[in-house]
Amino acid sequence: MAQPAAATKIAFWELELEDAEQTSIVPQPVEPCIHSSGITDIGIFPEPVDARVPVDKADVQPGGKYHSIVKLFILYQDSSTWKTATGWLSQNDVVVTAAHCVLHGDQHATRVRVHAGYSASASGGSSSSSGSQRSVSRIALPAAWSDAGAERADVAFLQLATPLQGATPFKYDTPPPAGISEEEQQQDRLTVAVGYPADVGARAGSPGGEMYGMQIRRERDAEKAKGNALLLTVCSPIIRDHDSVAVGVHVRGGSFNFGAVIGGPFGVDFHVYEDALRMLREDAQPDLVLGPRTDTDREWLIYINVP
Repeated sequence: MAQPAAATKIAFWELELEDAEQTSIVPQPVEPCIHSSGITDIGIFPEPVDARVPVDKADVQPGGKYHSIVKLFILYQDSSTWKTATGWLSQNDVVVTAAHCVLHGDQHATRVRVHAGYSASASGGSSSSSGSQRSVSRIALPAAWSDAGAERADVAFLQLATPLQGATPFKYDTPPPAGISEEEQQQDRLTVAVGYPADVGARAGSPGGEMYGMQIRRERDAEKAKGNALLLTVCSPIIRDHDSVAVGVHVRGGSFNFGAVIGGPFGVDFHVYEDALRMLREDAQPDLVLGPRTDTDREWLIYINVP
């Protein structure tokens, strides 16, 4: 007799909502959200070549293939300085990003603005497509990250106050297991990381002002790339080049890069978190097993067990 699947322990909290006018404002100043290995040169890598290329402006705008990759502005509690990061739509009301950008130690995000079609150079300053800004109402992430900081669980799911229209969420998949043909393996390993690079525009006070992309080979270049060539991709989707399907989330830069896998025995099951957020939005909590608040120092953090 088959045993029932173990429940997934999820941590979540509610955020302060902003109105449309507040959400449309690009805060200044901002700081980049960077999670690095802290090692940029240990003497075994060739000199780095910056292989990043600007994304075609048309791909960022409504109807473009990267319009669902969004700019995030994040404010932590007891802070007046916003952080900036990259996120991407997995549902029209759910944005995926790296968990460390919204929960780092005892510090957590209390307000998050989402801008689709963002370009700092547009309209002489800072801009995103009209009507493409949203406020985040709720954040859910693995308890393995909130409790232990497990890097493979460094993924967060941001629920928008209202769905983002005019943007097609990314399809996502689990990287294939061993046993597929060599041709399929080669095709699957060729990926592209797309996001708002933290170092570009930083000196001008607008870190990550424009979207860039970079081709990488999964399980090879992502581990051997040197320096800031992949810092841009932190929080960004790792996308299969041949079919534009997301297979991971890039969560650490530096010489030793790391991406959290979608699904599989060692990855994060996106469906569980999307379903949990949907049920919380619909107030369908009888379908969720509410767990206790296990940390008295973080009373804002709520745990649920999802079957």
